[in-house]
Amino acid sequence: MIGSSNDDYYYTTKLFLITATLVSAIAIHQFFFVLCRFLLAPLAVWIFLAYKYMKTRIIIDAVEKFLRIQQMIGPARYSYTDIVAVTSHFRDKLGQGGYGSVYKGVLLPGGVHVAVKMLEGNSNCNGEDFISEVSTIGRIHHVNVVRLVGFCSEEMRRALVYEYMPNGSLDKYIFSTEKSFSWEKLNEIALGIARGINYLHQGCDMQILHFDIKPHNILLDSNFVPKVADFGLAKLYPRGETVLCL
Repeated sequence: MIGSSNDDYYYTTKLFLITATLVSAIAIHQFFFVLCRFLLAPLAVWIFLAYKYMKTRIIIDAVEKFLRIQQMIGPARYSYTDIVAVTSHFRDKLGQGGYGSVYKGVLLPGGVHVAVKMLEGNSNCNGEDFISEVSTIGRIHHVNVVRLVGFCSEEMRRALVYEYMPNGSLDKYIFSTEKSFSWEKLNEIALGIARGINYLHQGCDMQILHFDIKPHNILLDSNFVPKVADFGLAKLYPRGETVLCL
């Protein structure tokens, strides 16, 4: 009887310890679950958002510092309110691309037609393409290079204002069976493009390498004069420096 009593006590104690261990494990698990859900997860989200904000702030400040220097020698700067007025609240959309949207606008006074490229944040979040465009095309004046009339930069809202090219891009004509040029006209356009590229390489105080010459980036004015456009990938190099791209 005594042996049986000791066995019952042993098994009861063992069962109690196992139950207490399981309850403790469950309680600890629930504690950490609650801790992660209500404390660590929000903390991680807050840290991520703070990092994104600081990164964006650094980019905005860097772009603004560059533009203040560029404004002394570069094209006109417009406010976002000006851009809204120029485009009549973005009424006339000319096209859409990975960079954003292009709208037709009118500068007043004078009634000069322009094309306004609104840059989307997700396609231009680092600001490098925007700076490249303003720093390169902003200093160019050539009949075969599209002219940058002005720009807008307010926080992450950025826009580039170009002279308006009523006949669109060259790819609409050379890849179309309905719209085509004579060989003489194609030769004239090809020579115009070559003159524009040569000016970029030899005619500026700095060499400008475009890095993205293609029919889509050649625009045609009302007389089908070709103009090199879209300098988002362009780089500046000192004159006389040899540049080899592989």
